[in-house]
Amino acid sequence: FLDFGLLSRMEQRHMEGMASGILHMLSGEWVKLIDDFGQMEVIQPPFLQWNWKGRPQGWFSITEEQFRQAFVSTMKDKGKDMQERRSFGELFLELGALASDF
Repeated sequence: FLDFGLLSRMEQRHMEGMASGILHMLSGEWVKLIDDFGQMEVIQPPFLQWNWKGRPQGWFSITEEQFRQAFVSTMKDKGKDMQERRSFGELFLELGALASDF
């Protein structure tokens, strides 16, 4: 797999997950994107969320369903579909913002 000069070996399931993930990002199919991330082994149990609001601050366990709901809600709250996003990079930054919470 070649990406911006980076050469790496990937298993077939990871390549398929990545290709599928790009399509689901572009189409805004967030539930399917979560499944793609699972196929690429980017998202795996246990599901943890950072507690920003309460005391003590720290990680706490959540269910897979809670994670899925939070992920979809966060992406839909951005209020944009791909036609409204200026670039693929903007979508990348929005997904990256989830990393500070999960």
